[in-house]
Amino acid sequence: MLLAAPLLAVVYSYRSRMTQDQRQSPEPYKERFPVGTKVQVKDKGFLRQFHERWKFHHPISPEQIETAGQVDTVTNVGFYHAGDVLYKLQRLPGIWHEECLEAAG
Repeated sequence: MLLAAPLLAVVYSYRSRMTQDQRQSPEPYKERFPVGTKVQVKDKGFLRQFHERWKFHHPISPEQIETAGQVDTVTNVGFYHAGDVLYKLQRLPGIWHEECLEAAG
């Protein structure tokens, strides 16, 4: 039980640094884009900014940044510690953070 307080502090600290866009999934372990959903990768400016500021797990690669604006289908959804939602897409490379994707319009 001694680990609970430090872990909560880390989770709180992480969550408090999140942008509004990163907090769009209100429930932990609940994805915005279920398997089979068509999604669009956000624009290159957003991806570059995310690449620069994200210092935790599963950083996005320069190869992923080059796919900005493309549409693909979600094939797998996973969750990292603290409820971060991660996606695998059918064609596009890499693991995608939820905040780097939007509903395909």
